[in-house]
Amino acid sequence: MTIQQQIEALETMPLLGSSRTEALKIVEKLAQEIDPKTNPQLSLRVLIVRFLALPTSSEALDQLSTAEAWATSEGLTDIATKLQLMWCASVARTAPEAVQEDVLRQALKVAEILPELEVENLLAKAACEPDHTDTHLRAALSKMNSPRFASQKVQAWLDLSDMLIKGADLIGAKEALDAALALSREFEDTEIQIQVLMRLALQYLERGLAPKAKGLFEDALSLSQRDQRDLHTVTNASILCAIYLENGQYDAASKTADLLLIAGARRGNWFAVIDGHITHSTVHLESADPAGAINRLVRAAVHLRELVPAAAINLLKGRLAELRFTLGAKDFDRHYRAAIEEHPSD
Repeated sequence: MTIQQQIEALETMPLLGSSRTEALKIVEKLAQEIDPKTNPQLSLRVLIVRFLALPTSSEALDQLSTAEAWATSEGLTDIATKLQLMWCASVARTAPEAVQEDVLRQALKVAEILPELEVENLLAKAACEPDHTDTHLRAALSKMNSPRFASQKVQAWLDLSDMLIKGADLIGAKEALDAALALSREFEDTEIQIQVLMRLALQYLERGLAPKAKGLFEDALSLSQRDQRDLHTVTNASILCAIYLENGQYDAASKTADLLLIAGARRGNWFAVIDGHITHSTVHLESADPAGAINRLVRAAVHLRELVPAAAINLLKGRLAELRFTLGAKDFDRHYRAAIEEHPSD
């Protein structure tokens, strides 16, 4: 295959799951083979695929802006306009005030006469015209029938869910997340699956439907563990610990706290580590073992004091103060002295 043919094939790949991984390998390969000075158009097309595969990367967003200026200087109006629309849509999602009105309007105007940019046009409008976000997103979704739009389609469903939540359309928001989950499962994209499961679980939790939320958090935690995604493990395990404690599922709480300790330590997230120790301490307390509850916190404070930020250690101290109030000064002080003797400070 020629480089041109390889790029054409690359542009048809669904950028989710293993297909995204494969596409990024091809992107890196082509980046080494293409001379940007003699083939700027081909280089820019490869950069666009890279961005679509890694849309949340700050580095990719910076490259997008640079690529747009490059395309403009080369007189590649269609590519420059596509890059402008993609940049506006990405930035407006989190910082709409950063999008220059004149840049957006000019890009939208040019895109009107470029039918191949219909999806990008609608997504930019959706991000920058909040009064009509749902209309533009639904229109864009109706146009994204090719697998090559997979990553953009997932994001559109997530954006639509966020917008519907703000409008108190809980049913519509859940339907949008269900669609995103189905698409992520179709392409076996674990990262997206975990994100969507967590969003669905949080929706249930906010509505007071903890039993439904628990199952979704457990599914998300299982996927996080399977793929060793420590950040997601920390988030899901922390929430599940609280749910398990509330339900009196102390064995499940302890096992999940262990996952929290490991994942938190690997990421250097010491607040997660402290949360794990506090969960174990609470299990001791609820199991009528106040000595064990105090011992666990003292041991953590002594052993982690050189590693953990002072703010995190203060959480342990705060929990100890709560236990003193709950147990009474006399009983607490007796157990506390025993714990200090067992774990003396160096």
